[in-house]
Amino acid sequence: MSKCYILQTPANWFFRRSVPADLRDKLGRREIKVTLQTGSKQAAIKLARALVVETDTLFNTMRGISMSSKRINIPGLTEMVVESQITSDGAFCRKLDMSAQDLMALAQVSNADPVIADRLLKQIESILQPPGSHTAPYQMSAAQVQAPSPPMQIQSLPITTLQLTAPEEQIDCVIDHDENEVSVTSKKLSDAIREFMAFGDDMDRWKNDKITTEAETDLVLLVEILGDRLIGKVTPKMALQFRKVLTKIPKYRKTKTEYAGRSIKELINDATIPQKDLFKETYINSIISSCSGFYNWAFSGNYNPFTDLKKKERGAKHAKRDAFDEVQLLQIFSHETFTGKKPNKVYQYWSPIMALLAGMRQTEIAQLCIADICYRDGVYGINMNEDEPGHTIKTTKSRRFSPIHKDLIRLGFKERVDRLRERGEKRLFPELYLWETDPNREKSKKVYVGQTISKWFNGQGRFLDSIGITSEKLVFHSFRKNFITKMAVNGVPKENRTQIVGHEDGDTHDAYITEFNYPTLKGFVDDVDFSAAFVNIVPWNVNWG
Repeated sequence: MSKCYILQTPANWFFRRSVPADLRDKLGRREIKVTLQTGSKQAAIKLARALVVETDTLFNTMRGISMSSKRINIPGLTEMVVESQITSDGAFCRKLDMSAQDLMALAQVSNADPVIADRLLKQIESILQPPGSHTAPYQMSAAQVQAPSPPMQIQSLPITTLQLTAPEEQIDCVIDHDENEVSVTSKKLSDAIREFMAFGDDMDRWKNDKITTEAETDLVLLVEILGDRLIGKVTPKMALQFRKVLTKIPKYRKTKTEYAGRSIKELINDATIPQKDLFKETYINSIISSCSGFYNWAFSGNYNPFTDLKKKERGAKHAKRDAFDEVQLLQIFSHETFTGKKPNKVYQYWSPIMALLAGMRQTEIAQLCIADICYRDGVYGINMNEDEPGHTIKTTKSRRFSPIHKDLIRLGFKERVDRLRERGEKRLFPELYLWETDPNREKSKKVYVGQTISKWFNGQGRFLDSIGITSEKLVFHSFRKNFITKMAVNGVPKENRTQIVGHEDGDTHDAYITEFNYPTLKGFVDDVDFSAAFVNIVPWNVNWG
């Protein structure tokens, strides 16, 4: 398969290709980057392949393979041709407000007509100085236009690649449009953000309400910190200062008593805020990604002050969390929650066991429906998806069917599911409300279904802390790491591990396998042995609910 030079961002897919070293001075750029205006990888690949052909043609043309080396020496003409060629699919369109006859005349005459030259130069200047650019304007005049002594051969100039507009009255438009509509690149941040969020809704970019809220919260910080200025007035220096301010903002500035009601200016000047309360580097990078995606959308990849502002995290990704050791696992599952006393909440018994024996994430466990637990090829398993309203999955690779471990069945999992099915229950853990359906929810505060588990299990004064496990790297997600590590030690192939647990931390799987032998996967799951940690567990009593 030929290389298609695609790049994924939070906003959409981009075509991104380096300019060959021998052409960089001539083009005045190191790379060509164009938004493909799609969130679909398959669609992006098709669009990008067309742009590969266009850019190949461009590079060959610039090297003189198919274009005469003699051309009119107009500063910016090369850039104008580049912009027109790489956007022939309509992703980003530069238009010349002059007729084809005028352009041909300019190319043919031995002495360029000053009037025609001036009109073309104005168009070129607008290309070289796009909205939001922070460089000094490129100054040009008709005096700079010099025609070569011999006449230029018209057929050698790729005029067909330039987008020539007809007079406005000749355009037959079948859609409603506002003649006075202002380009998003000329709007204030708040207006542009609203337009971006609406665009995301129209294009189904946001997987769920949680992601929508997070994206909007990230972008509103731009207005709060930089002020509601014109979107094109945000410079790279301001973006860097924005990032520095983020490192001084506490996580719970709107909900924690000591921070609520205080302005950002007050908070960033408060030296008494403990480091543990401040934004983590991971979250700051997430905010920068949101801002970068927003600017790529607004300027079609041609201007982005947030480029390269994500700080690389030191160490391997898998070092973010530790797995529990055998002593800690035994300590957890010897707690009274698992040893015969009716737990305070049903999920407190089952969620740690399911995370350890299936490698499931807390949200995947919390949102499970009874209908998700079914048979495939005679294998009893869990179908993880986002089909139900309010459900979410982390990535497309998280959609999967995972066989249920034999120890889960031994502990009474199937009996409980069958009892709930008989009662007509829809969800495995009815006590864990989805935010949208929680009758007791606070209108201004969103707590998502998986967070209920983490808030019970992780952190100071909670389950782990109560049994003496205090490391910040040991959290509910550590069970998943235990399960994945055990499969790897058992020699389970990576593609099978991926199907069982979804996308693994640190792995990128290009191949997408759709057909699996579920009995084989069941064998891999059952071979994961944590029996030493379960010696004190008492099976579930169906009378507990």
